[in-house]
Amino acid sequence: MTKLADLARSLGGIELSTAPDKTTRYHTILLKYPVLELLPVGVAQPHLEPPALLQRRVAPPKESDMAGIHDTTFFARLEIQPRNPFALTPVKDSHAGLLAAIDAASTMVGTTTLEMVSYFAPNGGHRVHRIRLVSRLQAATTTPQDFELTDQELNELLKHKYRAWIRLLNSIVRRISARAYYHVRERLVEACGEKVAASEEAAWIGLWQTRPPRSIQTLLRARLCPEQSGFESNLGDGTGSVLITPPCGHQSMLRKISLVALTAKGCRTFECPACGERVLQPEDDNELGLRNVCLRAQAFVENYSAWTDLDEGITVEQQQIKLPALAVMCAISGALASMKLPILISPPELSFIGLRETSLVFAEIEETFGEGQWTVTGTPKEIFDGLVGLARNAIPKHLDVEPTSEDALPPGWTQNMERWFHRACFLVGERGCEMDDPQHAGLHLHDGDLYCGVLDADEYDNAMQDERLDDDDRRVTSMDELTKLLNGSKLDEE
Repeated sequence: MTKLADLARSLGGIELSTAPDKTTRYHTILLKYPVLELLPVGVAQPHLEPPALLQRRVAPPKESDMAGIHDTTFFARLEIQPRNPFALTPVKDSHAGLLAAIDAASTMVGTTTLEMVSYFAPNGGHRVHRIRLVSRLQAATTTPQDFELTDQELNELLKHKYRAWIRLLNSIVRRISARAYYHVRERLVEACGEKVAASEEAAWIGLWQTRPPRSIQTLLRARLCPEQSGFESNLGDGTGSVLITPPCGHQSMLRKISLVALTAKGCRTFECPACGERVLQPEDDNELGLRNVCLRAQAFVENYSAWTDLDEGITVEQQQIKLPALAVMCAISGALASMKLPILISPPELSFIGLRETSLVFAEIEETFGEGQWTVTGTPKEIFDGLVGLARNAIPKHLDVEPTSEDALPPGWTQNMERWFHRACFLVGERGCEMDDPQHAGLHLHDGDLYCGVLDADEYDNAMQDERLDDDDRRVTSMDELTKLLNGSKLDEE
């Protein structure tokens, strides 16, 4: 039989983190932006950059829950490191001082809140980035540390992209993900009210997806015939020939049917008939990468309602069920896969699936259920309570923390864990499929509703998988990769 981890990989491409050493300890950095309380006297409003990729992607849904965002907290967990006796004393008002202050705080278990706001100085007109650090170490709160960075100093700070908290800070400031978009909006609503937040959006709200990334076929045809307006519509049924002029400059006649019949892979490798030089350019590859990133986010939002329908109450009145353990495993795996958010929805660093606690609980479930050659009996509520109890016991078993110690867990982890099991139990209780057909194995849809059938070693169907991506799908799996696309292609600019 297929193990639970194999089911998860099949159902959602889940990559679980490696189990850490039991003694691993963390210092948590909480990020908040913009914090209007940091604005100086005489400055009425912060400076905010428009969301990145504004013209390339669809606007995030009005309600964050519709995009799978149930918590807009941004945080980074830094492994506790021994204090460096040769560390420099923090230098105020510089990016170096800020880095040193974070490094000093991360030598102890605790939490540091990093608050930031950007604004234009009232006297000089230059932009200022004000940052405040407040650390809570062993139940004691430290004196706030304030820093003011120029644009140049902020750019120097953001070059340290190997630090997770800096990558996430950049993500919020540029509003690269839907999570960052909602995070910024919530801060504005809390400080100024809904009208101010709506006014900030009004300046650019009409620009969403006004220049969507082009398909690989469109990109190739634009390279081959850059001067021919309306070339796409002139291809017709492929009859006749067309004069092409690829970037290398060699002109030649090409049968239209050759272009009409090209697959995505054929477009990617298409070469000049005269010299053999590849037609698509590096900037085209960047645009394809961005296209796939945008399509993944759009498809996730369109399909996510299939999962939100499962977020209904599990009641004690529900009848008992009797299912093979493998069917329950399939539901658990599929529910976990539903919490894998695309990079334009939420940064990978904040993924519930990627957290060590989730990996440990997942491994504990696999060990408990074994190979699935037995039967699970009980109401969905009883199964839910059993899974939650298993998870709460697994954490102290592997990490040497108190079972009820929320401070030792990542922000929002408990709520996500309960949502995971809630969806799994709703699947087995209300959406079990007993049809003996490979098309009804694993996760699949019936009239738009998500169902889960028994899965054997080789049969699965991921109904949530988006099939609209190009054949040469370029997957972007990290904020670093996405930032390179943003900076290298300049596609987010006017």
